[in-house]
Amino acid sequence: MAQAKFDHSGWEFTGEAISLKDLKPTPVLGLLWDKSKDVLFCDNSFVETPPDTITRRVILSYANRVFDSIGFTCPVSLQPKILLQKSWRSKVSWDSEVSTDMKKKFLKWIEDIKMLHLVKIPRKFLIGDVSSVSFHVFCDASGISYAAAVFIRCKSAHDIPTVGMPDLDKLDTTDVKGRLKYQQSLRQHLRSRLRRENLGILLQPRMKSTYYEVKPGEIVLIEDDSKKRLLWPMAKVLEVYPGKDNTVRVVRVKTQSGEIVRPIRQIYPLEINYTNDESHSSGKLLTTRSGRTVKVP
Repeated sequence: MAQAKFDHSGWEFTGEAISLKDLKPTPVLGLLWDKSKDVLFCDNSFVETPPDTITRRVILSYANRVFDSIGFTCPVSLQPKILLQKSWRSKVSWDSEVSTDMKKKFLKWIEDIKMLHLVKIPRKFLIGDVSSVSFHVFCDASGISYAAAVFIRCKSAHDIPTVGMPDLDKLDTTDVKGRLKYQQSLRQHLRSRLRRENLGILLQPRMKSTYYEVKPGEIVLIEDDSKKRLLWPMAKVLEVYPGKDNTVRVVRVKTQSGEIVRPIRQIYPLEINYTNDESHSSGKLLTTRSGRTVKVP
């Protein structure tokens, strides 16, 4: 360039020789160039608080402020254009306020584009020695928009293929593992909670078909949370107290220590039905399946 008398000044470059004063992003064709990381991103300094009255003219003004010569922000810049289409179909004038639903979507888009500067793409495409390059184009269309994406697939001299898209398995690996661990613990917690709180309710309809009605004079077991089932005290039912639906709710029983009143949920019948047992009429001792002798209090 110097031999041809093309003397230029104000060169911008990347590399380790960048000074601290050159760390400021450089404008390039409407985009910003981060020379330290050699990436391009959009300038969102145009984002400001919109007026209280949102009209078609306001939406068009903000939609045209997003300048992207490359087009990697199309998924973001498409939203206000769709809103303009809807407002045009509804025949809203340029200075008339749009509907409430459209206003909410526009304000939500304003909040989202504040993070547009976080979306960065590498400036260079090819890295190292490349033996072959292939382009893969994908197109799609819908009733409101259409899009196309081009992927560059390169193969190095060692036949190692590379794609111009980052590997999702290597992006944000630490956070992905943390989220996966949290999801597993949350799934285990919900499973145990469902089993603990709702499994008994699901079994109730099945238990109703084999419901055993406690009658006066029967020998039953009284539930005690502090003891094992084999050590629950036995008692004799003296009286039952049915509710308005003729279902027994409370019973009065007699134990070795005296008479007590207990809810029906704490009363369990024995594993035998001694009312129809021949040994009961003959005066023989009654025993449970575990070999425990049944004694009348």
